[in-house]
Amino acid sequence: MYGKNHSIDTLEKLRKKIYIYNSDTKELEKVYKGIVVVSKDLKISYKTIKNIVNQTKCIKTKYSL
Repeated sequence: MYGKNHSIDTLEKLRKKIYIYNSDTKELEKVYKGIVVVSKDLKISYKTIKNIVNQTKCIKTKYSL
């Protein structure tokens, strides 16, 4: 259990896909593979993104998840 490396397929199943929509036009802007990728790209903390995803809120009033 400890020190075990997961396969790529398993890692893909564990990650939540994040869909970013423009809050004005409601059009899909971008799809991310996981929360870490979103936080690095949008320069928002991991914890903030996780809370937003769990509550389905808007961030920076330009994007909604």
